[in-house]
Amino acid sequence: MKMTINEVWHKSHPMPKNPSIEQRIEWYTKHVKHCQCRPFPEKLKEEMKKLSRAKTP
Repeated sequence: MKMTINEVWHKSHPMPKNPSIEQRIEWYTKHVKHCQCRPFPEKLKEEMKKLSRAKTP
């Protein structure tokens, strides 16, 4: 299965250089809404879970 890249979106929304975890999460969250070139990374999903647990009192 070939995934489609939205070149216009990618050119106007580059990933920041040396992004923090929060910046990566924000970028990929927007990315999956506008481009289907790759899925949301599993490793980043795990990081989101860790952050969510850390914020829960």
